[in-house]
Amino acid sequence: DIAHRAAPLLAREVGVSTLLTRDVDAFVPLDLRAARANAFHADLFVSIHLNSSENSSSRGVMTFVLDSSRDTAASQIAARENSSTAAAAAELATSLSRIESSDRRAASELFAGLLQRSAGASLRQGFSEIEDHGVRRAGFYVLAGAVMPAVLFEGSFISNPIEADRLNSEAYRQRLADAIVNAVRAYRQGL
Repeated sequence: DIAHRAAPLLAREVGVSTLLTRDVDAFVPLDLRAARANAFHADLFVSIHLNSSENSSSRGVMTFVLDSSRDTAASQIAARENSSTAAAAAELATSLSRIESSDRRAASELFAGLLQRSAGASLRQGFSEIEDHGVRRAGFYVLAGAVMPAVLFEGSFISNPIEADRLNSEAYRQRLADAIVNAVRAYRQGL
């Protein structure tokens, strides 16, 4: 729903074409998502997710870029998303960070920072206690195959009862979509 809200706004307000690599609520393999973006010749890849944690009090937003990480929590999130182990996710990130171009890495980090700030600004308008977990680094398969700047955005924790309830609100999901649109707008203006 967040992607479906953001896509028409990106077209109408920012003038960019979008491709939803997963248009319906059905699993698409992670490598195929990046492959679709590559075939579309996308300038930017944004993988939109909702986080979860065994600790139901975990909350907030975070944005990931592909890179090696010694951050245990980031590695666990990547392992869960990748359906692998934390060690495998870390190994993937380490291997890929050696071959990833410095320009792509810098552009990914720039956009991740813009998205993180935009999400905080958008959500804090109605929810002052939103936690900003910042830009993190981890070995996500979905980012590994993208040839363009790529980020993975964790918009809220569905395992947190308060955030799960907010996600049932169209207004909250719209704020997340607006954050993505505003970040893309800022990124485009800065290029």
